[in-house]
Amino acid sequence: MLVVYASRQGKTEALVNALGYESTLKIVDGSEQVSEPFVLVTYSDKVGEIPEMVEKFLQKNQEYLKAVVATGSIERHYKTYGYAGVKISQEYHVPILAIINGSGSNADETKIKEMISALEAKLNQL
Repeated sequence: MLVVYASRQGKTEALVNALGYESTLKIVDGSEQVSEPFVLVTYSDKVGEIPEMVEKFLQKNQEYLKAVVATGSIERHYKTYGYAGVKISQEYHVPILAIINGSGSNADETKIKEMISALEAKLNQL
């Protein structure tokens, strides 16, 4: 499964790298295009908003979006922690697999990989 991600401070990128997927794509400006199913990993911008480049990317690639993982800082943004992922999940009608604090833990990585594997199995049955 392709893992597409947006990372501003490097924490989301560290999480994606730790997952060990060969097929990844970093959103740089939102002009990127995909032609296969993907899981999106993104941070929240401002006060729980979807980053502008992620919104731009999703407008062109939404048909391939299968799930989202949100990252953030629960200490710094307790009230809006992970909101971008929640908003994407609701707006694009896809499951939110996890909301991760910072770059996550080993347990978070295991959970995400298990959920992506289950999602891939489900998609392969369709």
